[in-house]
Amino acid sequence: MASRSLWLFLGTVVLGALAGCGARPPAPADPDKARTALRAGLDAWKAGGTCETLQQQTPPIWFRDEDWSSGWKLLSHRFTLDDESFGSQRKFYVHLALKSPQGRLAAKEVQYLVDTTPNVVVVRVPVE
Repeated sequence: MASRSLWLFLGTVVLGALAGCGARPPAPADPDKARTALRAGLDAWKAGGTCETLQQQTPPIWFRDEDWSSGWKLLSHRFTLDDESFGSQRKFYVHLALKSPQGRLAAKEVQYLVDTTPNVVVVRVPVE
């Protein structure tokens, strides 16, 4: 019985090693390109643009923010902390001043993760 468990373990290790052969870790996000993309997205939101207009730029920016998609207006934004590496992405901390579709004002401290390879992708993530 122990011999069977040992073979099962070794088989799993070998298959795991083979699955990883040749795979390279993703390239880290370019900090300047990431900040530029995030700022472009936030500026477009503030100017009344849509996420779809960002996708038509060269290079396209894929931007995801639930408040923007839900019709909230961005009144202002500012980076609050230094950005940092987060795996292959960059993490940014941003203060948003918003206005709801019903006219209610709100301020939020949010975080965005930005990828620059192979595509420029900006996603707001839940704050822990």
